[in-house]
Amino acid sequence: MNRIKSSLIILVLLLYFLTVFIDSETIYTWLSILAFLLLIVAIPSSKAMTKVMGISLLVIGLGISIFMNGSTLIESVQGIQLNLPLLILILLAPLLSIPLKSGTLLNAPMAYIEQVKDKPGQLFLGISSFLALLAPVLNVGSVRILADLMKDRKLSGELLGRSYFTGFSTAMVWSPYFGSVALVLYYLDIPYSEYVIIGLLFAAAQLLTGNLLFALKNGVEETMPGEKDQVAEKIHILPLVLKFVVSLGILISALIFLEQATKLPMIVLVSMLAIIIPTIWMALAGKWKSFVDQVIIYKNQVTGGNGTEMVLFLSAGIFGSAISNSSISDWIKRFLLLISEGSFIFFVIFIVFTIMFFALIGFHQIITVPLLVMQVDPAAIGMPPVAIAFVFILAWFMSAIISPINAVTILISNAVSKKFFTVGFRWNGLYVLSMFLIGCVFIYALQAIYR
Repeated sequence: MNRIKSSLIILVLLLYFLTVFIDSETIYTWLSILAFLLLIVAIPSSKAMTKVMGISLLVIGLGISIFMNGSTLIESVQGIQLNLPLLILILLAPLLSIPLKSGTLLNAPMAYIEQVKDKPGQLFLGISSFLALLAPVLNVGSVRILADLMKDRKLSGELLGRSYFTGFSTAMVWSPYFGSVALVLYYLDIPYSEYVIIGLLFAAAQLLTGNLLFALKNGVEETMPGEKDQVAEKIHILPLVLKFVVSLGILISALIFLEQATKLPMIVLVSMLAIIIPTIWMALAGKWKSFVDQVIIYKNQVTGGNGTEMVLFLSAGIFGSAISNSSISDWIKRFLLLISEGSFIFFVIFIVFTIMFFALIGFHQIITVPLLVMQVDPAAIGMPPVAIAFVFILAWFMSAIISPINAVTILISNAVSKKFFTVGFRWNGLYVLSMFLIGCVFIYALQAIYR
């Protein structure tokens, strides 16, 4: 079964990138069929909750498409491509961590963290800052790498749980390698270059807020006697951060340039570069054999895993496509328009808390966000498209922290050996609430600027 799954993944990847350059109905149909077969093959090995949700979305989606919309089976199956770009991105993004694992890039950051391990404030700043710089490219892999490096250092579970979420969540609001940004901008047809500054400003507010909340709880640290005499021997955080910022800035600038030059969606570009960058990097470093070995290891991990993303994203694509082509879509549109006419802030609250509520009871954002965002007409609601995008991205990031099935929530909870309620609500609840209030200020500002 794993060999079949592996072959299907490779075929889906090849046909997906082929459709980017060749407009062919035949290729598009075969891509839909192969993606559907991949979904069927992935369901048996998925977790019980994922299996139930995936089968339910698949059956309901096909039922609505065939019996309510009057579509054929092939037309219904083609709805699977709704979330396929995001699944491709999530499958390929971890390849970017291969050059990182093969080098010494994290030696200096880890030395700094060891240096300030007895100073909670500086330690929190160091962990959250480095994660904020790693996560935009490595996604959830950044948390996995950092958690592995931290597990034997006997640090406070609360400090780690809060700093991990503070650092990681900043990437969720601006990085094109994250589904929260890539998918929302893709659906609303907003160029990444138009959104990136907004996302970066809010990410800076997240990092500042997370560190301030931690400092308020833990108080101000005093400088130890004799510390000033040892400054020359110490590692300073600023040069380390600047090194990462410059590297990240070059990558994002290149992506924005390519988006403008090629006119390809950002979600497609980042998927392609997830293959190209590590391939060139490892070839130039003379580590081609190591690169091939790492790719094989990752392929085995993907095909041998529980396939949560495959099942949820592909089944949600069929369900979302069926809903958007049915009369249910018109009901949702009218309801959202009615709410927006009553109160702008109530519309924001409704979107954010609806997505958060469903995330809390086990519905991934990949189900709720596309379903709602495709029914929103910015012109009819009277909001700038970029403001609408920010509302959904804000909701996605907040939901990720409190969701019991989100990959990063599970990973962080396991890393600190605590239940998701403790990590999500007790440790990060105030942070989530604070960022919602700051997010509302951002939305009002966007309304004023873009009108």
